[in-house]
Amino acid sequence: MERQKKVMMAAEGGDRLSNLPESILLYILSLLPNSKQVVQTSVLSSQWRFLWKSVPVSIEFDFSDGPKAYREKHILAYTLPKLHRQIMAAAREGDRLSNLPESIRIHILSKLPSKQVVQTSVLSSQWVSHWKSVPASLKFESTDDEDVSGFVRSVYRELFYWESCDKIKSFSICPSTYSGHVMDSDLYFWLHFSTYIAKVEEFSLKFCVKAFPEIVYDFPEFAYTNTVLRNLVLQNCELKPFGDVKWSNLVSLSIGDAEIKEDALEKILSGSPNLECLELDKVVGIRLLKISSVKLRKLIVTMYERLDEFYCIEIDAPYIRQLELKGSCYNEMHFQLRNV
Repeated sequence: MERQKKVMMAAEGGDRLSNLPESILLYILSLLPNSKQVVQTSVLSSQWRFLWKSVPVSIEFDFSDGPKAYREKHILAYTLPKLHRQIMAAAREGDRLSNLPESIRIHILSKLPSKQVVQTSVLSSQWVSHWKSVPASLKFESTDDEDVSGFVRSVYRELFYWESCDKIKSFSICPSTYSGHVMDSDLYFWLHFSTYIAKVEEFSLKFCVKAFPEIVYDFPEFAYTNTVLRNLVLQNCELKPFGDVKWSNLVSLSIGDAEIKEDALEKILSGSPNLECLELDKVVGIRLLKISSVKLRKLIVTMYERLDEFYCIEIDAPYIRQLELKGSCYNEMHFQLRNV
């Protein structure tokens, strides 16, 4: 909310950046990461149209990228004058993008990464609130297992900015690892936010460094009731619902690196009447996998490598149309198909 206020104040206060001396503007342009972004500033206004030409352009050719990449960069060096003419023509014709219907602009923004969508709010007063109407896909991934607190803070910062968004379509969280109760309250809040506040259609919880089977996250009971969710991916989680499961809109379910009892899986399947795809990736605790749903047509099962050589999964699924069996224990596959 605070950031949105600053953007609005800046829009009302005019373009203060363009009022700076030209020497300072050129210095600012020279600090941009690459020449492409420097050239893109030419469409901001007539004052910025030729500034980029006064900034030294750096074009690098790297043969290690392969002949195709080198050829593309080599062509770019010769087409810069043509690019400049095209930019000038677009500037003379005005901001054609802003003249498009709002529904088309929203569709265009939906193709951009979420962060770039928010950045378009500074283009003009007409674009200030467009980003809020674009369904957001939030993905948080950590690769540094030593900075768990930093990762948690970054997630909360992003969620604060996205609270005012009209729709968050997907929420994907991938901490570095799960180490007991260190992140329990945070994971609980993120699940609660996804279920009751954002009401996302796609949710994914994975851990970069797998701790299974030593340590697993206890999936909270409230999350077994969700009538909006369509795609769910869970890894390194313990699934043991005490009550009924109500995932009435769920279409795809993936469970990985987990131990689950047959009665728990039966509850999940019976509570997911519209499930079409089920993936069990290195899931232990199941000897008989019985699927009677007519809608569930795709089944993927990957065997857990640490199981003993006598472990066998019996699959009874008469309506399955696509079956994928992966993994091995010792030297042979440990699956028994019945009525498939």
